[in-house]
Amino acid sequence: MVTNTVDTAASQLSTSHASEGADYTSLHRGWTDRLQQAQSRIRVLASAVAMLSLALTVTALTCVYLAVFRQPAPYVLQVDDSGGVAFGGYLDAGFEPSLEMIPSQIQAFVEHWRTVTPDNTQQKRHATRLFCMVPAQAPARGRLIEWFRDAGNDPFERNRNASVSIDLRQISKLAGATWQVEWYETLRAHDGRVEGDAQAFKATMIVETGTPPKDCIEGNPLGVYVQELNWTQTR
Repeated sequence: MVTNTVDTAASQLSTSHASEGADYTSLHRGWTDRLQQAQSRIRVLASAVAMLSLALTVTALTCVYLAVFRQPAPYVLQVDDSGGVAFGGYLDAGFEPSLEMIPSQIQAFVEHWRTVTPDNTQQKRHATRLFCMVPAQAPARGRLIEWFRDAGNDPFERNRNASVSIDLRQISKLAGATWQVEWYETLRAHDGRVEGDAQAFKATMIVETGTPPKDCIEGNPLGVYVQELNWTQTR
């Protein structure tokens, strides 16, 4: 009887231990599965982040490449007297402005040189673009610098009390690379009153063409340069 009781107790204890072992195994398997699922999600997320980073890097490099190496080439449009527009050519190293393009650049040169405006930002733009049209070693550059040194010709001094507007009269080609331009200058007070009569001027200049540097593409897009310059007041 005692033996049967002992065997029964041992059997129950063994069954209890076997049940606990099964519970542990099941719990361990559950945690293992969850850990593997979490690791799988982490790997997927890491792959997605890596792909996104790669895509952003490629996009950034593409933008830099397009901005630096694939900029649209600037070009010229020609407008005739009737308003017709025609393609004039790309502003690359081989571009050569036609004879019909020169007068507009001479006009721009005179306006940048002689205009006086109370807007200092615009006045500085005139000065910058003017010297984009005069080569560093050209005799015309020295003459202009000397002329501007006179306080009576300094536009940043003159624009404190008045402004000067330009009215082009005539631009004509004399011979070879020599051009002549005539214009009127009107002096106005800041309230708009005209002060005195319009003054007439005439200038002759030797004009040549070349390739403008990048910082002068806007100021001198056609590469028209004034090498020599002489002027006089005619009235």
